[in-house]
Amino acid sequence: MNKGRDFFRVKAELFAFFAILMFFASGCQSSAPSTASVQPSPAARVLYQVDATDTTHGLYRVSLSVENLSLPHEIKFSMPSWAPGAYEFFQFGKYVQNLRAITTSGDEIFPTEIETGSWLFQDADEIKSICYSVAETQSSQLFWPEKTILNGRYGYANSTNVFGYIWGLKALPCQVIFSVPDSFQVASPLETSPNSKICLAKNYDELVDSPFILGKYERHDFFVQGKPHSLILLIDSTVKRDPSLEIVNSIFDKNELYKKRFSFRADSLLAVTKEIVQAHYNFYKELPYEKYIFIHHLTPMRYSEMYGALEHRQASAYHLPLFNWEKARQHQITSTVSHEFFHVWNPKKIFSDRLTAFDYQAKCHTKNMWFVEGVTDYYADLLLVKSGVIPKELFFANLLQRYQYWELDKDDYDANLEKLSLEIASIESLDEILPLYVKGTLVAMMLDVELRLQTKNRFGLDSLMLTMNKIYGNTGKAFQDDSLMTIINRLSGADVSAFYEKYISGTAPIPFDKYLYKAGLLLNRSVSEKPFMGFSASPDSAGAFFADYVSEGSTAQEIGLKPDDIILSINQVKAENSADFLRQFLSAEVYQNKKDISVTVLRKGMSKVLKGKIVWRKAIDDAIVPFPDPIKSQKDIYKSILSLP
Repeated sequence: MNKGRDFFRVKAELFAFFAILMFFASGCQSSAPSTASVQPSPAARVLYQVDATDTTHGLYRVSLSVENLSLPHEIKFSMPSWAPGAYEFFQFGKYVQNLRAITTSGDEIFPTEIETGSWLFQDADEIKSICYSVAETQSSQLFWPEKTILNGRYGYANSTNVFGYIWGLKALPCQVIFSVPDSFQVASPLETSPNSKICLAKNYDELVDSPFILGKYERHDFFVQGKPHSLILLIDSTVKRDPSLEIVNSIFDKNELYKKRFSFRADSLLAVTKEIVQAHYNFYKELPYEKYIFIHHLTPMRYSEMYGALEHRQASAYHLPLFNWEKARQHQITSTVSHEFFHVWNPKKIFSDRLTAFDYQAKCHTKNMWFVEGVTDYYADLLLVKSGVIPKELFFANLLQRYQYWELDKDDYDANLEKLSLEIASIESLDEILPLYVKGTLVAMMLDVELRLQTKNRFGLDSLMLTMNKIYGNTGKAFQDDSLMTIINRLSGADVSAFYEKYISGTAPIPFDKYLYKAGLLLNRSVSEKPFMGFSASPDSAGAFFADYVSEGSTAQEIGLKPDDIILSINQVKAENSADFLRQFLSAEVYQNKKDISVTVLRKGMSKVLKGKIVWRKAIDDAIVPFPDPIKSQKDIYKSILSLP
């Protein structure tokens, strides 16, 4: 049931929301290694040499050696099965090739695989190095930030995909030395200097929580509060072509857009990124890392593309559609970057005992993923409002978007948040993630208001995050996974037990509008006439858009659009101008001041122009706005939520 809103408008909003989904992986306490214990010397370390010169075959060739340490007769070697920052249990060992050890005498030792991604080496006391190759993990199950990629233009890897480990030695410091093509640069939060081919990590956990990118990209270095930061910009404007569609391919070939790189400049994105970092410093009064890098891979917007971002302790990686480079502040990328950056604290510093001492070979489950993602998503825009980076209206609009998703499918979105959190390590589709973000964000806002109401505005979610950072984050201590409610009660002096049991560990419908009212906000609804376009289209591998749905009584039906028509242009906006073209059928607002529409299609090999009048219908408009005549408690809560503590 669409509550009177245009289905295709909602579809557009959902597409935008999918593009900002962020990923965080759960870890758990490690089990003891099955091999003999190793007593490292203070000077012991693990050395990785990564040869990334085979761009033709897309293979990383890795050599691992342990310095200043004698290995026992038998060792267990593993590749991680999941990555910090990503939910899926993927088993990266499936992409390892030609695994072997080289002895001090030059002989080869081949291991026995005991389970997917884990091997036993005998006679390990004679091993000089362990060697293997890693193929590209170009799986449709993974988002770009989770993948391993190596080609003639660039290489990228989420480090769990490339670096294996010897059981019992994860606490050792690590050094990585890259060999790359002459034209390639190297960037990593672990680099010893900008563009250095040498990286240093305190231990294995830090190593695999640090992605790297190699190749031909733009790099912009800057400082915030004396800490070095880098923005890496990789623009990909290529289009995959289908040889069977000669007519469609010729359209792209005539357009200069795909003959050269997009004319994209980093100015606006760089400026707002600096402000995002400063806004978080304004809140937490710290930047708890030595260096931080933002890796951006931007491509032309494609309707079916899997966009996303991935957080790390000292970096974040983004795969998002290209946008007007002059307006990064107004684009969803600002909220996305802020979301990923907030993860530096939640959960990289503030975490439960289920999210520490990682066992990379086993799934792990936490009740508090809603807190990790919901609270982070709530603060992604709110922190920027507190520091004046974005207007409060944008925060309200994004909060409203979550509420509208919840309204569309309350049965799914009213699910038990703790149950959803526990199941997140076993998700099989994107749909299973959405309720955690949607309801988690709304409940985070409600919890903020509930705390302020019970404590007469003395203690809210701001105070909770800052206090937890002081008690847990700054000491490195984990809180017990099943004790979050108790901790909130103890730190705040409030009693949120009933709230928690209803909306977090229970399935009671969330009274979001009532909590808005308590915070001096109003869910305002009005009815207006809206263009009813009533069609959708999906691209094939060549980038051609095929009409796949036409609604009865819609503009599309009136002009004669039919399923399987190849849409070449809408109102003279051609399909190859992907971002503007997608807006023509995803955004009803484009037609707000128009009466007519013209669509050029390819039908059975013949070009055809469809023209007609735009059909209008009544639709509901929602907005979150300040309450017109608030009482004192509403004023106080409204002001404190939007202000720095």
